[in-house]
Amino acid sequence: MIHGILQFTLLIAFRCVLHRCGSQEIRC
Repeated sequence: MIHGILQFTLLIAFRCVLHRCGSQEIRC
């Protein structure tokens, strides 16, 4: 159960980073 929550949190964080890099045109 904890593993599922952790995986979900990582997924959200990863998507936020990708969206941030795409919107601000920052090379990651």
